[in-house]
Amino acid sequence: MRSRKPEHDYEHVWQWLLRYYRGKMTRPDAGLPPLVSRRGGPRSPGLRQVDVDVLLGGGAGVYAKVENNDFRPQPELFLRITELLKFSPYHLRIAYLDLYGAEPVLPVEQPSPHWRQVLAGQSEMACALMPDGHVVAANDPFTQLFATGRPPTSFWRWTLWSEEAREVLVDREKWVACLVTELRLARHRYPDDRAVQRICADMERDPRLQQLTESRVGLDNQELPLHHRTRGPGTARFMASHTPAGLSVWTLLFEATT
Repeated sequence: MRSRKPEHDYEHVWQWLLRYYRGKMTRPDAGLPPLVSRRGGPRSPGLRQVDVDVLLGGGAGVYAKVENNDFRPQPELFLRITELLKFSPYHLRIAYLDLYGAEPVLPVEQPSPHWRQVLAGQSEMACALMPDGHVVAANDPFTQLFATGRPPTSFWRWTLWSEEAREVLVDREKWVACLVTELRLARHRYPDDRAVQRICADMERDPRLQQLTESRVGLDNQELPLHHRTRGPGTARFMASHTPAGLSVWTLLFEATT
């Protein structure tokens, strides 16, 4: 970003970022043919505001109004523009926060293969999960919860429907009620994630789950009874952290019953 001007030269950071990324692109970069002057020579290859309108397939002049801050776009349109201009994930979040005051909900990305190494250094039970509960990585204290010594494909499905979970998750109804609330939030947070929508649909079709008392909270920071296969009975406090890529890292702080 060597050509960056001071932010105060622009009304908003998101405007500067739109101009910066559009200025980096050429018409051929965007799949448009180069322009030719009336004399037959090449014209500037830069991507014009009107070119962005063509690529968006919307009305003429819409993009110019957005970039000039004469029109506040809906979040869906703004995300389409940033995708078209090939924003980096970090600049996308900066622009979105500046414009809307909230984090954008982005498609879930392929998780890093290094999470297993990160979790291996923890003494507490820890796992990294996709939004639908798919286990990306887990450490030994976590895998020791399970009779096979290996985590299930989906920790959320195991919690909801596995017979083995009844032995491990003491007061299972409380566990499940918190998880149902957690998944209902995920359903709205990731409306285009098929795996999330699939587990939520299965959950809503289960009459047993529909009879549970509604929980006002999810799993984060909840202390629930648990019987660990090697550590014995106790309680586990769920602590969650979420990455921008959609991965959740859950640490279970276990305290044995004395």
